Amino acid sequence: MVFGLNSAAEAVLKTAPVAAAPNKSTVGGIGLTTAATTTTVVGKMSGFNKTATTVTDASGAVAFNVATQLKMCNTAAWTYTDTKGDTIVTVAGKNGMWTCSAVVTDAKGTDIGTIEIAKKFSTALGTLTIGETAVYTAEKYTTIKFLCTIMDSTGNIVAKVHQPGLDPRKIEIDAGPGVDVLAITILASAVAAAVGSAHLRGLFYIDLLLAVDALTLLAVA
Repeated sequence: MVFGLNSAAEAVLKTAPVAAAPNKSTVGGIGLTTAATTTTVVGKMSGFNKTATTVTDASGAVAFNVATQLKMCNTAAWTYTDTKGDTIVTVAGKNGMWTCSAVVTDAKGTDIGTIEIAKKFSTALGTLTIGETAVYTAEKYTTIKFLCTIMDSTGNIVAKVHQPGLDPRKIEIDAGPGVDVLAITILASAVAAAVGSAHLRGLFYIDLLLAVDALTLLAVA
């Protein structure tokens, strides 16, 4: 198997994301996709225990940026900013042996959501809740290259976050229409870091919590 270690993951990779269930709220007001689209996440080290990640849309335009800071052996912080450098949201996460958690805070300092993750050695299942509503669930597969699926509240796969090539600092997000790309980036990053995935570390470069690996991926290599 070229991509992964199991047929289930390979089948998922070939599955096209579907339209998401109606969602009236978005994280940070970035908006929802209007059609099937691919978003690219590229990260790099920016200092000691720090990474900088750029997320671009299908046209190549920058959608938002992410700065990640590893604070302690089991905590990390992500700051998501717009193209002007203004903060959209911040995420503070803490990693545990089998569970992880994170809090999403808006630019005004108000807690608007949480992430709860249950993990095993190479897999993880995480849910992003905004307010009282569980918006997205991410499932990380056992694969050589990073792969996780994003499901909406109805259980449909509405996005895939995966490493397309050999460079673990570059991640792609294939999303169907009606998807909040910022929200799934936040969730995928946390899940990647939770299992110490080296892939999403670009965006998810942080060997700790989420590593969404280029996405979330935001981990320290």
